[in-house]
Amino acid sequence: ACALEYQDNRFDWSEFTDGAVTVRWNEGDAGQAADAAELVKLAAARVAEEYERPWPVPVRVYWYARLQDLQSGIGDRWAGFEGAVSEPSAGIILVAAASSEAGRRTFSILLPHETAHLIDRIFQRNSPGRKRWRTAQ
Repeated sequence: ACALEYQDNRFDWSEFTDGAVTVRWNEGDAGQAADAAELVKLAAARVAEEYERPWPVPVRVYWYARLQDLQSGIGDRWAGFEGAVSEPSAGIILVAAASSEAGRRTFSILLPHETAHLIDRIFQRNSPGRKRWRTAQ
């Protein structure tokens, strides 16, 4: 199977990188992106600790300010998702949350959840039979 490549050139993305985590966002500020990177690192570390291995890939987060922007970019590939989705073959998490305080609260729930799914699915491909991680909380 071919790994998915994801690149959305419709927006002028800002970018923040902290270690193996890169956050790209189209509204908001670098402080919010730093918070997002920290959420990913904490959630990934918790799942990796469960597997007793380091996390396997860099993680790229695309943070859309509007759900319709995210949905129009991915088409039918992930029909039915609820504001965030992860793709282990590309090491990406796509999430939609406004840059407001309410959006940040939503983001703080969605991002650790999708990070746990992402890292767990990558480990499951490489370690079949292990108990699956269900949540990063």
